Amino acid sequence: MRRNGVIRFAALIVGAVIAAAAFHFVREPDRHLLAAAIPVPAGGMPYLFALGRGRAFETIRAVTDSGNGGTLFSTMLRLLSGAELAAFLSELGAGSVSFCAAAFFPGTISDRVSAGVTPESWKAAGFSVSADAPGLRLRRGPEESVLISFNRTMMLLASDEKSMERMLAALAGTKPPADVVFDLEPSWPNHVRIHDAGLVAHWAALSRVALRSGDLVVDIAWKESGPFGRLRWKADGLSAMLSDEFRVFGDPVLWSESLIMPKPVHFAAGLSLGSLFSDRRGGAVPAKLCERLKVDPRQMAGFLPGPVVACIGGNSRFLVFSLPGVLLQFPGRGDAGRRMAEAFWKQDWSVLVPSVERIEGYDSGGTASVPFSLVALSNGDNAIYGLLDREYLAEGKWSPLRSGIPVLREYPKSVAWAHLETSRLDETREALSLARQAAERFGLSGDVVSRLDGTLASMRGIGTLSIVLPSIDEGYAEWILPPRGRSEVR
Repeated sequence: MRRNGVIRFAALIVGAVIAAAAFHFVREPDRHLLAAAIPVPAGGMPYLFALGRGRAFETIRAVTDSGNGGTLFSTMLRLLSGAELAAFLSELGAGSVSFCAAAFFPGTISDRVSAGVTPESWKAAGFSVSADAPGLRLRRGPEESVLISFNRTMMLLASDEKSMERMLAALAGTKPPADVVFDLEPSWPNHVRIHDAGLVAHWAALSRVALRSGDLVVDIAWKESGPFGRLRWKADGLSAMLSDEFRVFGDPVLWSESLIMPKPVHFAAGLSLGSLFSDRRGGAVPAKLCERLKVDPRQMAGFLPGPVVACIGGNSRFLVFSLPGVLLQFPGRGDAGRRMAEAFWKQDWSVLVPSVERIEGYDSGGTASVPFSLVALSNGDNAIYGLLDREYLAEGKWSPLRSGIPVLREYPKSVAWAHLETSRLDETREALSLARQAAERFGLSGDVVSRLDGTLASMRGIGTLSIVLPSIDEGYAEWILPPRGRSEVR
């Protein structure tokens, strides 16, 4: 019996290996065959090339739609979202957009189209399949049409005869295929490459924005499974295009262990500031801020550059209203941070503050609770300023930033990052509503609060989102959708 059990277990393992190999060698050639049907993009013209599972094209459509869902380009992406696997090339020519696509659709759709019958899902998109002209055409209205051809079970679609001829020539081997290789997460199912052919630099020049000329190539890869998703991108050529005027980002930094995140966190973001406040930018240190704090601009210029973290979390109090806390943190500022904390409490308005209470672990500055929750303190390792109840600075009421945000564990060094939690937005919006009502009672405008509330309302469907830029040329994002609106496995 024991020997039989071992044999059955070994057979199960062998079967699993064979099944995995079969999936790889049967399914993966589909991707290669699709890519082989796409012709080489015309030189010197912007293009978008996408290869992935069908539903990925719905994501591309949502991003590129610009509110105009009625274009043929947009509708083609919608049709491709019903494919099992597809490759798509769109090229921007002189005053026109052409596209071609190769796709594996479910057998029922392919069979109906090849027989000249319109699938129901295509009828819903406003299309009809026509076989009354040479070859098959997919029509939408009296003027717009898409050419259709088949290579065994692979469906070919093109916006014009020239694009279809290029596809057929690529498949026949008389013209080279696109042969696009995605080095960015090659095992992930969905990929996009965007080549701007100098278009961004051209637009910048027309807008008198100081960008150097050059081509920009952006590769994007992503995968989704249920509520979970991950995305990476890389922008080749971006750093070379940025002039000194755009060197806002500093070098990648290791985000300090001294940074804190009050619980519960709603939003946090970090940025390594480069030359934003340098003398090269014409002394861009905020003059009004220096005047208000009675600080020498040179002292401020020595304080601002470096890592900066903004957090919305915990609670603060304004009169009798409870609001989310807001903090700015400046790690590693040393004595400059201490001087700024002391200067904060020496302003004219400080006569309204009965007392400044010290916080253990910080040797400069402190907190106040009247007329509202104020924080301005430093210990050299970290300088903290903002609106927060002092209890949220106590141990147990906050977590170390790097342990509370997963992407910072995976990418401990970066130039910028952001983290958003929308699970408690309803509580935040209720608090903002109370604050708006209070402001209006005192004759103050609540427009700013109302606009913020509208922004928060539009973010309810996001769930949890984290983004990190290890460098200016690359980025990574991950998300968890809330229970409502979760995606299917893609």
